Amino acid sequence: RVGLARRFPIGIVLAIAPFNFPLNLVLHKVAPALAVGNSVVLKPAPQTPLTSQLLQQLFRDAGLPEGAL
Repeated sequence: RVGLARRFPIGIVLAIAPFNFPLNLVLHKVAPALAVGNSVVLKPAPQTPLTSQLLQQLFRDAGLPEGAL
C-alpha cells in the first residue's frame, strides 16, 4: 500500500484524547494533521493530562513552532 499526503492545510484540527492509550491514540490524530501543516488543539482526558503536556514538550523540543500544538 502507498499513502500520499499533500501539504494542503485546511485550518485548525481538534483532537480529543481518550483515557485509554492516550499517547498512541493522540498521535494517530496529531501527527497527520501537523504533517500537512494544520494547527492542532489538543484536549486531553481528565485522567491523563500529563501525557499531553509531555507530548507538547517533545514536539516543542523537536522544533515545532509555538502555537502549532
